[in-house]
Amino acid sequence: MMKKIATLILTVTLLASCQMNKITLDLYSQPDLVLPPEVTTVLVTSKYVPATGDYEHVQWGDYESVDSLKWMVSESIVDSLAAHLEATNKYRVKPVHQPRMLRHNGSELPEIQPWDGMESMAKKEYVRAILVLESFDLKRSDTEIKKTDRGHQAEFSVDMKVGFRFYEPIRRRLLDDSIYQVKQVFRMTGSSPQGAQGRLPADSIAFLLTADKAAKKYADMIAPPNISDVRYYYHKGDTLMDQAHQFIREDKWGRAETRWKWLAYKAEDTLTKARASYNMALACERNGRMNQAVGYARRAYRLHPDKKSQEYIAILEERIRKHEEEVSSGEKIKRW
Repeated sequence: MMKKIATLILTVTLLASCQMNKITLDLYSQPDLVLPPEVTTVLVTSKYVPATGDYEHVQWGDYESVDSLKWMVSESIVDSLAAHLEATNKYRVKPVHQPRMLRHNGSELPEIQPWDGMESMAKKEYVRAILVLESFDLKRSDTEIKKTDRGHQAEFSVDMKVGFRFYEPIRRRLLDDSIYQVKQVFRMTGSSPQGAQGRLPADSIAFLLTADKAAKKYADMIAPPNISDVRYYYHKGDTLMDQAHQFIREDKWGRAETRWKWLAYKAEDTLTKARASYNMALACERNGRMNQAVGYARRAYRLHPDKKSQEYIAILEERIRKHEEEVSSGEKIKRW
């Protein structure tokens, strides 16, 4: 009798596992700078045009005193930051250059922009938030030349400070208000001191490369690379479940989610509702909707208690707990 029961349990377990498909996913990674979920459209701009002289003259067109190299670098930071953010497919980004917004020439952050003006700009550009490069400064070190076993090595570094403010005008709150520092080292070798030094990039190129590094670093804070992990989902038991499985194989998650969501609430039997709810938890976790994910996982367990749902709930709750701990410790920035 005991042998028959053991065989039955094994058979049921195998049948359940056959209903699930193993998949390696790129899951949403919580950023170091946490933005509100409704912030999906961002205007990236700069109010920094390094210049000298009376503010009103510079503001209204006296550009003879503008440092053209620094102006170029400030525009490069804006363009690079917008490009890096756009490449993540997590935000709709628009770069805009505002060369007459200057009233500050240092590496420290100035006073915040008037909220009325920021709100007007957000409405004009149809964006939820505005990311502004409000200050930056850069310094080039002296070139050092060292003798090595293979000849000579020439080296210099560029230190750059960038001050960003992230405005959400509709709620009149700052999502970020910080200064960041980036260092880029340039090193070349040659058979002679002159040969090694001659292979180093020109200052303008070095500044632009450092600007791109600063932009990439800030973009990674907002939209870091996804993390790869193994998950499971149900792929059999209903025609719509079969369709969703095919869409997953084609990397069409939106279409699969539509079918799972319908089954989670409209399926005729409780088991299918539970499995579709489990799959919905996976879809939500994939793009960072963690609270929704754990909600669907708990619903799946409530409809049909099993070990798989219980384990998935534990995974999701641990990810949420860890993120909240990082926010409370200051490891991740969340100012809303």
